[in-house]
Parts: sequence; structure tokens; C-alpha cells
Amino acid sequence: MKHRNIAQYFVLLMAVLLTLSCASESDNPAMSYKDLEKGTVTAYSDGMASALAGVESYYYVYTPAGYDSLRTEPYPLLVLLNGYNESGDYFYKSCSVTALADEMIAAGDIEPMVLLLPNGKNNLGGTFYTNSTHLKVEDSYDHLQDLIDYTQSYYNVSTEFGEMGIGGFCMGGFGAVKTALETGDYGSVSSVAGPLSLVRLLDQSAIDRICEVVGYQPAIGEITDSVETRFRYSFSNYYYSRVTSDSDSLFAKMILAMSAAFSPTERASGNYVVTNTTLTNLVVSIDSETGLPVYDRNSPVFIDLPFGADGQIDNATFSRWLENDPHTLLSGSLFQNLANASLFLSHGDSDEFIQPEITESFVSGPVVDSSLPDGYLQVSGSEPDYYDIYSAIAGYTADHSSLNYEELRKILLFHDSVFRDN
Repeated sequence: MKHRNIAQYFVLLMAVLLTLSCASESDNPAMSYKDLEKGTVTAYSDGMASALAGVESYYYVYTPAGYDSLRTEPYPLLVLLNGYNESGDYFYKSCSVTALADEMIAAGDIEPMVLLLPNGKNNLGGTFYTNSTHLKVEDSYDHLQDLIDYTQSYYNVSTEFGEMGIGGFCMGGFGAVKTALETGDYGSVSSVAGPLSLVRLLDQSAIDRICEVVGYQPAIGEITDSVETRFRYSFSNYYYSRVTSDSDSLFAKMILAMSAAFSPTERASGNYVVTNTTLTNLVVSIDSETGLPVYDRNSPVFIDLPFGADGQIDNATFSRWLENDPHTLLSGSLFQNLANASLFLSHGDSDEFIQPEITESFVSGPVVDSSLPDGYLQVSGSEPDYYDIYSAIAGYTADHSSLNYEELRKILLFHDSVFRDN
């Protein structure tokens, strides 16, 4: 019943906002943003993120206007995780989430809340918020938990299940759902275009797409040593030698970053070798004074790709990926951690990077109730939550990132609806 109340409140609020947005200027006079009382954004140097990315990196904390560190009732906490190839300032600078929060709080659309904006980027584009024996993303999941713990200890924020939310775009959506599954700490969880089903993400068409981008023709017949060498050579240095932002190339690079997180190896016989004298490096020691890693910039990084020289899934390697797969975790003992939460999922109907079918695959398993109204999903044992397949609006297509600002507004409304219900 709790989830259904949240869904009804959220849909009603969205309808009211849509009505207001259609009103004339005289009916709905807008206050200029410069006249609003604004919250505070504090940037904190993040030593681990800086070491991983190779540049000075920060995480951010937003406190609302009038924030009171001694307030009897702690503020709700919303953690927003950046996507692949983005950094910790994505929500703050690119999406203007703090300005959006100021406006929505001033309008009474949402209650005051604290936002934590961690940095999930490394020199491969992203850590996927996953611990890994690969030294470039090692303890990334634990580091995220440390930032959350620090925020809860330093700021007047709640530690209650119903007043803690986590969400993100793309890799951040993956990290949000995976973190919620593994911890059970969050009463509200949101993911926009997150790769929530690795089985669906890495189907045969995706492998073919990656090989084509890299310029590798999968072998037919016996896999000889020379074939394996060609396979490794085709992928070596690809991440750095092909600097481009088209969706196919970014997808291939994302698979390499996911391999570093999910299937690293210290073996020189690994399927794939990334090596670059300036950008790729291994930790060889820890500086005793600063506590930061010291890198050997001439050392290669080894990872196992989840497919082999024949262009087919390598089951042994892919099984390691499935240990981190939200869709797989959903069907295991961690399921109840998400079933107890309210869940918001969305994707654009023209997403060229994370195809809508990937989100739909997560939605369709393990249980779908076809009797539910359109726009809702049911995770086994829970009441329906919000599922948004959004379409193009004037001047913008519903691709991977064009409408993220609009989705961010929905995310803030969604989490606020859960916070209000507690």
C-alpha cells in the first residue's frame, strides 16, 4: 500500500506541474532564479577519484537554502551517481541539479533535501562503482560507501531507510540499483538509461558491434596462438588510439571499462591488454606522506574480455560479470532489498547507447503483472512503481542524454514523494 500511495502522489504531482507549465504567464508568474534564496554547494577534493582519473577530482554536497545543522528532523539524503565518461560535476554543472533543486524547493514542489554528488570516473571512463582487483578501480564501491558515511556523519541528514535515496544516469543508474540491491539502505532508487541487464547488454549483436568498431573480424574454426595474438592486438590501445564520441565507439570503450571492473586479470595472457605510457598505469606503492597511490606509468593493465577470439561469449569470464549484474542479483537472495524500496526506471525511446530493451529486460524479470496500468512495473512481491519511456519533445530527441534535465526533474519529484511518505 505504501508504494501505491507514492505512485499515486507522484503521478498526481506530475499532472499538476504539467497543468501549471501550460498556464499563461499571468496565471503563473515565475520568480527569477536570481531572486531565489539559494542553497550551498561545497566541493571536496577526492583523493581516490583524483588518483583514478589522473586529474584533480572532486565530489560535491548541496545543502538547501536555510539549511540548519541543528534541525531536530534530519534532512533526506539523495545520492546521485554520474554516468559513464562523465565526472562528479556532471549533475552540478552540466545538469544544473542544484539550481533545479533551488527552484523546486522555492516553488514547494519538493521538500528541502541534501544532495551528494560523488565522482565515479577513472581513466577508463568509469569505475561502475564496483570493487575490483584491477588496481585502477580497486575499492571503488567501498569508497562510495565511505563518502556516504562521511556525509551522514558531517551533515544533518537522515540514516533512515525511507529518507535515503540513490539514483543516476547510465553507469550511475547501474551503480544506484546495484548499490541498493547490495546494501538494502535505500527507500527510493532511480535509474535513467542504466545497463541493468548485462545479459541483454552484451548479446550477440552487441559483440558484433564492438568487433566492427575495433576493426576485428571474429575467427572461424580453430583458435590458434596467432589468432589469439591478432585478437589481443586488435583491442590493445583501442581506448586511447580512437578518441571519438560517437555512440558505437563509446559503447566499445564502456565494455573495456566494465571488463576492468568485472573481469580484471594480472595474467599477461589475458584476452586484452591496455597499455599507454602516459595514461595507463599500475599502482606500485602508496606514498607514506600523502597516502595516495604511486604509479608505474610504463606498466600494462590486463583485463579479460567477456567474449573470445571467435566473437562468442566466454562463459567463464562472463560468469564474473554476472556477479555484478543487477538483473541476476534481482533473482537471488538480495531481491528483497529492492522489493522493499520504491523504484523509478526510465529511458528514451530512441536511446542509441543503452537500448531501451535493456531496461525493459530488467523490468520484465523476474515478474511482470500485465494487469497493471501502462507506465508501471511490478517487481515480484512489491507494489507498482514508476516506469517512464519518454519520447522526443520540441527540438530534442529522446536519445541517451538530450532530455536528462527533464528526467532529473522527474527524479527529484519521485524521491521527494518517497521522502514525504516517511
